[in-house]
Amino acid sequence: MLIQHREHRDHKGYHKSGYENRPIFVISIKFIMNDMDSTRQNKIAKLIQKELAEVFLEDGIPVYDCMITVTQTKVTPDLSLARSYLSIFNAVDNDNVIKTIRRNTKDIRYRLAQKIKHQLRMIPQLDFFIDDSLDYIENIENLLKS
Repeated sequence: MLIQHREHRDHKGYHKSGYENRPIFVISIKFIMNDMDSTRQNKIAKLIQKELAEVFLEDGIPVYDCMITVTQTKVTPDLSLARSYLSIFNAVDNDNVIKTIRRNTKDIRYRLAQKIKHQLRMIPQLDFFIDDSLDYIENIENLLKS
């Protein structure tokens, strides 16, 4: 069986879909949209960051024996994973604190869900990392002073 391909053109001779005349423009838009976070991602990230900060503020010092600040939160494009960067102050061992937080991720996610359940349909999985940017800045300042 032989299938014939017909080109569909309008009365001016252009293809009906119109994309054949602008392929570079379409590719560049897809490239730009993949590089930056969407507005929804940013809004959800800020919401999660704010509410996580409140969760850590409520039980940060009694449970973890230090002060925890949520410096940044990033959400994946499918909104299934939120990566939060934490700055830990007045702790004897930062690694021990982050291990404790990771062990308590289910409880933290539950408490977060109680706060944002009316704004999000699905609460993303949480992943915590130590934000060492302040230590890096302090190290550079000390090197510049000496």
